[in-house]
Amino acid sequence: MTEKMIQKHITLTQTTKDILDELISNTVGINNYSEAIRYAILSIADKTNDGQNLQNLTKK
Repeated sequence: MTEKMIQKHITLTQTTKDILDELISNTVGINNYSEAIRYAILSIADKTNDGQNLQNLTKK
């Protein structure tokens, strides 16, 4: 099974952008907004922020 890249555009508030920028600068393995959003969603879904989400994020 191959993953197909799709492109979507979203509008962020300044507060959301600031939060994502903070995630990018302070979390190893998060290098762009796409990864930061994915990390935030996984953290909320799991109600954890223990690094397991980051491992899932960086697996490709």
